[in-house]
Amino acid sequence: MRHLIGIGFLERGPLGLYVVDRLARQVIVFGYDGSVRQSFGEGVLVRPRAIAVDSAGRVFVGDDADQSIRVFLDGEHIANAGGQGSAPGRFGRIDALAVDGNLLAVADSLNARVQLLLVSPESLRRPGGPQR
Repeated sequence: MRHLIGIGFLERGPLGLYVVDRLARQVIVFGYDGSVRQSFGEGVLVRPRAIAVDSAGRVFVGDDADQSIRVFLDGEHIANAGGQGSAPGRFGRIDALAVDGNLLAVADSLNARVQLLLVSPESLRRPGGPQR
């Protein structure tokens, strides 16, 4: 069994329970039987904070290091969005993420707002890989 060292946030998703381990700088996916199904983000996540998982298995993780959203699919890092700032698509501090269909809601506490981002099905494509 995998030992967590710094549970930060968790979310239910297609594979089970997605847990952000802030100290290990990764996401660990537990099946509902307690087994470790997957872990990812090591070497990519610096200060993971918030998480959202959509029905297609895309995992969105807010990173405090640069206020970006890192996107993973099948445990593979496929995209980044956002960054530090107050302009549209930029964030002061990502405190929570929620996904509903193709909309990603980002709660930004330092800019006192919630931004809605469109995350289209096109983002499920991998460069050079088959379309999902």
